[in-house]
Amino acid sequence: MLIVEPQILIPTTQIVKAFPCARKAYLNNQFKSLSGDINYALVLGNIVHAIFQAILQCLDFRKETIDKIVEDAIKGDLLPLFALKKSESEVFSDARRGVAKITEWIDMVLQPSKNKHKLKFEKFIAAE
Repeated sequence: MLIVEPQILIPTTQIVKAFPCARKAYLNNQFKSLSGDINYALVLGNIVHAIFQAILQCLDFRKETIDKIVEDAIKGDLLPLFALKKSESEVFSDARRGVAKITEWIDMVLQPSKNKHKLKFEKFIAAE
């Protein structure tokens, strides 16, 4: 049993299921009471997270690169999207809204003059 905080207990079986994504155990534990096994918000969140990781790794903001990253992330979750009766074009549109926020945030961090907190990107180690 992992105790994240006194009110959050995560069974070790959930932790083992999380590899290679460490946040999956927490999400599975928190959302296990939802009706049904999957919902669109969680699937879209996983897709946007994968996009965020890929953008941080390549730091290539060309439209064709980002479109390819979005398409690859969507392809990674086609089965749950099919179960949810979501089309690739619908998910692409929703994911692109997330990309706009991601690129806005990255742009702010890469250019400290654009943010009031003077955040500065020093070095990419890993995205998780």
